[in-house]
This record gives sequence, C-alpha cells and structure tokens, in this order.
Amino acid sequence: MEDEIFECCYPELEQALADGDGLALAVRRERDRVQVWPSSRLRTELGRRAKRELDMPTTLVDRIVSSAAKQRLKSFKPRGNGSRGWRRWCLSPCST
Repeated sequence: MEDEIFECCYPELEQALADGDGLALAVRRERDRVQVWPSSRLRTELGRRAKRELDMPTTLVDRIVSSAAKQRLKSFKPRGNGSRGWRRWCLSPCST
C-alpha cells in the first residue's frame, strides 16, 4: 500500500529511493512539481476574524458564517412598519 502511494503521489521521491540518489534533490523536485493553491479570500469580516482566531479551513468558515446569517435573517422580525413603510415612501410621487 505504501509503495503504491509513493509511486502515485511522489514519483520523484520514489525514483530517488529506488536508485539511491540524493534525497534532498528529489524533495526539491517534488516541491517544484506540486503546485500549492492559494487559499481563497473569505467573504465577510466575521469570517476573516473567525479564520484568524480558530485557524479553520476557509470553505468551512464561509459555510458556517453563511448558515448563521441565513438563520438570523430568517428569524428577523422588524419593528413598527418594517419594510412596508419604506415601500410606501419609495413609491409615493415626489413633490418638489
């Protein structure tokens, strides 16, 4: 099993170990071969703060913040006229 992993995932290291070549050079070639993807930027300031404090994966932080925001908005009940008063104001003709 370990041989299959080395053969598939680390071909330069596997070849260096088989040939008895320089391991440091093989490690350097593997690092050059594998590209590291930069992490995506979090969508909200709250997410960036949580990522900084908790060191969680970016996608997980975004998913948690998004879910919490949806629940919060779903349970939001405006006071007074709410959006109806705003709608009435927007649709009323302007008098200058």
